[in-house]
Amino acid sequence: MDTQQHRRRDRRFGLLCEQRVPLGLHSLDLLEQQFEPIEFSTNLGFEMLRQAPAIASPKRIQSRTPIEFKKNTPVVSISGDGGFLSVVAGPQIKSFADLKGRTLSVDAMTNGLAFVLRELVNRGGLSESDVTYVRAGGTPNRYRELVAGKHDATLLRTPFELLARSRGLNVLATAESLGAYQGTVGAVRKSWASAHAAAMVGFLRAYRAGVEWVCDPANREIAEALLVANIRDMTPALARQSYDLLVAANGGLYRDLRLNPQGMQTVLALRTKYGEPRKTLDDASRYIDTTWYTKAFGAP
Repeated sequence: MDTQQHRRRDRRFGLLCEQRVPLGLHSLDLLEQQFEPIEFSTNLGFEMLRQAPAIASPKRIQSRTPIEFKKNTPVVSISGDGGFLSVVAGPQIKSFADLKGRTLSVDAMTNGLAFVLRELVNRGGLSESDVTYVRAGGTPNRYRELVAGKHDATLLRTPFELLARSRGLNVLATAESLGAYQGTVGAVRKSWASAHAAAMVGFLRAYRAGVEWVCDPANREIAEALLVANIRDMTPALARQSYDLLVAANGGLYRDLRLNPQGMQTVLALRTKYGEPRKTLDDASRYIDTTWYTKAFGAP
């Protein structure tokens, strides 16, 4: 990075720091609560939302859906989005047919997003044996390896499909074709939540305030600066496009944090189809508990 780029980034960080106190969001109840990293699990994916001044996020961010835990299964308490998922392929790949005999990357074969990719590939006319799936870590790492040509396609979340397309890569499909899908969720073990009810309520209120802050047009410049400052390859122009997608009235962040029952059923249907060992999962209510949502905001 050259000196001029450093100066631009320094100005952005300065702007963000100056905004923390005037926004007045840091005074929300229990924002100083120290959450235990394993007990509260959520896959908050975007730096923009994670670093919004109102967020009192756990120390460790995880990207597991609740039914992927083998023991002490947690329950889902809030929803963040519908996934923002796209199948992205290298410049030479123009269609799913071009992926035959190619390598596709996932974060883990047991992850729900891997099931989304496999389903979209299947709907694109390819069988499981037509492609090879390899593990390549989280979204930023898969994006970098895709750009580097280490594999031929992967599933990316917004804004990474925009970054990839700006580099000449191709978007083959989006998860919108699956219908309703529950992407980001916040999950917590019941035992921990029951023992830390006030902390749970404080976190949920702070999280929703963070979403409201991000979606407020008055904060757009700061939100876009967060994207540019924290995501490699992000440019101001791409940040504007990303922001539009992330806060869109249809398909954007869930501003009320309510879970999508139809989206949860899609998650279970995909896990029933692709999960190992095979098990029929058809009752989303087993994994949902709105106790703390209700305490924080009233009945959903």
